[in-house]
Amino acid sequence: MKTSSEVVRLLCDRLRKERLNQQMTQAEVAQRAGVGVNTVSNLEAGKNISRLK
Repeated sequence: MKTSSEVVRLLCDRLRKERLNQQMTQAEVAQRAGVGVNTVSNLEAGKNISRLK
């Protein structure tokens, strides 16, 4: 079984891969999700994600 940190890392990686597959910018994802670009950037980088753990 994966730890919560491993699951979060997988989700972060998946977010970036799916964004790139859809040929979207971080700004486009942020706008659709109703969050800031920094939030998307931090999620993809695995930063400041304590609320997801």
